[in-house]
Amino acid sequence: MDKKSESKVSPKSVVYGKTDTRYWKTKVVRRTRMVDRAEVQDRHYSVQLQHGGRRTRFPLGSSNKAAAADKALEIYMDILTIGWDKAVDRHKDPRKKPGQENDETAFIERPTVGDLIRVVSDFVTVRRSTFNSYAKAIRKIYADAMKIPGSEKFDGRRGGAKRWQKQVDQVYLDQLTADRVVRWRNEFLVGEDADPLGKRSRINTSNTIIRNARGLMAKKHLPFLRERMRMPDPLPLVGVPLLKPPSMRYHSKIDARKILTDAQKEFEKQSPEQFKALLLALVCGLRRGEIDNLLWEAFDFERCVLRVQNTQYHELKSEDSAGEIDLSEEVCAVFESMRKQATGEFVIESDHAHNRPDSGTRYYRCNLVFKNLGKWLKKKGGDKKRPIHELRKEAGSLVAAEYGIFEASRFLRHSDIRITSQVYLDKKRRVTPSLSLSTAFEQGKEERSAHGIDEENNESLVA
Repeated sequence: MDKKSESKVSPKSVVYGKTDTRYWKTKVVRRTRMVDRAEVQDRHYSVQLQHGGRRTRFPLGSSNKAAAADKALEIYMDILTIGWDKAVDRHKDPRKKPGQENDETAFIERPTVGDLIRVVSDFVTVRRSTFNSYAKAIRKIYADAMKIPGSEKFDGRRGGAKRWQKQVDQVYLDQLTADRVVRWRNEFLVGEDADPLGKRSRINTSNTIIRNARGLMAKKHLPFLRERMRMPDPLPLVGVPLLKPPSMRYHSKIDARKILTDAQKEFEKQSPEQFKALLLALVCGLRRGEIDNLLWEAFDFERCVLRVQNTQYHELKSEDSAGEIDLSEEVCAVFESMRKQATGEFVIESDHAHNRPDSGTRYYRCNLVFKNLGKWLKKKGGDKKRPIHELRKEAGSLVAAEYGIFEASRFLRHSDIRITSQVYLDKKRRVTPSLSLSTAFEQGKEERSAHGIDEENNESLVA
């Protein structure tokens, strides 16, 4: 063979064995996926391995191809030496590597309930108490659907609650399917209350739990979540429609004017804090948390206005909850008189310390005041479950009856007028068609007579 023909022969390609890191450089990939109709490439490499008829994809936790290849080789050797199951336990979740600290920023290939809660907490903007309600809801659904015993759920003193929470947090997100959620809800609806009223209440509760759990996976959160973890497809709870809720429209059972009169007689001198709380709920339409943390500086006695706003002690339910409430001169004078006798900055005085708005717990410094006021309201025919909140609903209904639903929605500081119409309004006026039976009867008699019909004999007068 001459040199010319020898130069045309291609060299034999080199084949590396699986125990050579160079082999794995050809196997590791950065996967691409669709996010909001756009292709997004994973930040870290991963590798798909198959052994003994079983196959799975392992995250490699690195954006460096050489380092990823080294990691892939390590996983492969572990499969051969310690077995498939132990290798999966060690490498599938990067946080389970023995002898190493958890990498909080590593991309999570198969996230758990705890991963979701932890990652969302890094960027969530809702109130801490709201976020906690989201976490509580998703843990309840997963725990009940996966049949995790809840005997220790409320054992906070001896660590049972933490053990239960840890057990739930280790459940993988993709283990919750739509049919499991539906079975959980059906069991939840039956519960211990087989009567229609009990089921009605449970429908609303189940809808609230599902809605709160979905709050962790809201559309605005998904881009951030997908940067940190591979979210299941479909997302948990997406294929589960909410049940049609029963009517929540408020039906008044109290006489607001009589309650106000009785309270003035019984509370104004003997229990001034209860009287102030009742006025703020029934006359001003404030929520319990707003009453609990209201400061005297919120009153503008010259303009007869009460300003509801965020303070160093309390974060409002939403931005729409802020606003000004007009006060009558009489009510303004009552509060101004009470202000002169105040010993602190809070309108409702209490021996308990205030709570931080970022604590994440629902705590009322005036809980004893609310408890005693609630007992008194129940004796007056008030709601058995939420007698103080009933005062706010009553106030909204009174405003709507006099000024219309739009003013009622502004008074209650709702973000959507539909909330006002669906829940808070009661009919305060009798509404009947302007028809008189006697007038209609006489008019019909005249018409029949004009057509020649004898009313008494029911015979025609025309021969």
